[in-house]
Amino acid sequence: MVELSIHGKSFLLQINLIFRFIYKNSIYYLISYEGEADEIILPMSINGNSYVIDTFKSFASKITIPDNMKTIGEQAFYNCSYLTSVTIPDSVTSIENGAFYNCYNLQNVIGGNNVTNIGSNAFFGCSNLTNIALTSNLKSIGNSAFENCTNLSSIIIPDSVIIIGDLAFYNTAIYNNFNNWIDGALYIGNHLICVDEDIESFDMKEKTIISNKNVFSKCYKLKEIFINNLDVNLQYCTNLVVLKIDSINLSQNLHNIFQYNVPITLRKIILCENVKVLEI
Repeated sequence: MVELSIHGKSFLLQINLIFRFIYKNSIYYLISYEGEADEIILPMSINGNSYVIDTFKSFASKITIPDNMKTIGEQAFYNCSYLTSVTIPDSVTSIENGAFYNCYNLQNVIGGNNVTNIGSNAFFGCSNLTNIALTSNLKSIGNSAFENCTNLSSIIIPDSVIIIGDLAFYNTAIYNNFNNWIDGALYIGNHLICVDEDIESFDMKEKTIISNKNVFSKCYKLKEIFINNLDVNLQYCTNLVVLKIDSINLSQNLHNIFQYNVPITLRKIILCENVKVLEI
């Protein structure tokens, strides 16, 4: 053990061959790899103890996460600029906030079949990432999770995802490609990702999944909307005139979709033949 002082605070630094750890508050933190290998596998443990990856730095371009790790923690590989490929074992279920933030050379994310959560800013600024495979175990994608991944042109979001945060795919190649926008809306699979704020009329496509309830938060100009999913927040659509509802079970109060701020401009609500009104 070597004593390390940072900003006046002392920590114990453990050098384990060529991996370096900091030990503080009874927790080991892996902070760097000092070797020259281009491909590395992170250690399973340190002195038989588990550890947390913390702003890890190395010159290695390919890193494999050990198969006993369950979480890739916050800012684990923050600004790890040499990283081009990471292999994530099936043991990992969560990629936390900022885990790969600004890893701008990252091109390949391999594995991660059991990941259920991708945190906010998890892959923010990974500008060389072109595609990523998301499996059916995934449930949530945080705010700005893939924002500024400017070369991300291909991604499949499974229907299992129930939460997609704001700006999750902003300034990606998917977002910036005009051909991906249809009638003022950006879909990825069945998920409605974004709606043009200048749109005045919108028809929701069949089987639409609303995983971001704020998708209409800037649609102040929207006057007419056709929806088939009530998991939506229309409270900001303050100029709405016509609301048309189809292919759903109307099992909740319509006030809920306006958050009890029904626009004074609303003049007509149309219930199509396929709507089934359920008693509450």
